[in-house]
Amino acid sequence: PVGWQDFIIRKTAHFSEYLILYLLFYRAFKNTSKLSFKKILFLSLFLTIFYSLTDELHQTFVSGRTGRPFDIGVDSLGAIFGTLIAIKLK
Repeated sequence: PVGWQDFIIRKTAHFSEYLILYLLFYRAFKNTSKLSFKKILFLSLFLTIFYSLTDELHQTFVSGRTGRPFDIGVDSLGAIFGTLIAIKLK
């Protein structure tokens, strides 16, 4: 049985993907806008979590897929961890 291993791999992938997405949003705003550091952090976090919500909503319309609130939580944790990394690097 590899059920729990598959679960760990999938959730780690969710976390990592949204961590990277957050850092890409952060870098884009940092390099192209004159927003304050706090606004960049917030906007990057908001957009990343919003994308997670829309992605899970989209999955409810795809055959064989389901949108799961738990995945939004895991994605959001990745984004929050990205925020912590951005703060630490500052």
